[in-house]
Amino acid sequence: MLKIPLDRDAYFQQSFELSPDYRIQITFRFNSIATDWMIDVFDYHLQRYVAQGVALVVGVPLLWRHPIDYFFLLNDLSGLDIDPFSVNDLANRFEFYVLMKNELKA
Repeated sequence: MLKIPLDRDAYFQQSFELSPDYRIQITFRFNSIATDWMIDVFDYHLQRYVAQGVALVVGVPLLWRHPIDYFFLLNDLSGLDIDPFSVNDLANRFEFYVLMKNELKA
């Protein structure tokens, strides 16, 4: 499990390596019309986006059903389990993790 740093900007990117085989880049963007946060995920090993426009929701294993070996989890630190709905929410109230699917199957 790897904790991904969150930023206070309405648009930012994080790149990291899960292992020598898994280097990914996540683009976080706030949609001011729908008032929600979305992510795009680019997998450098596959050389393509594996997801685009995925809404960030609390407690749901994001991309679990995608044919990739990892998934994401958003945690609400307030304990209210309310999805992020303002541009300031993400960095102030949430933790974002990436996990390998085989970590849960062991």
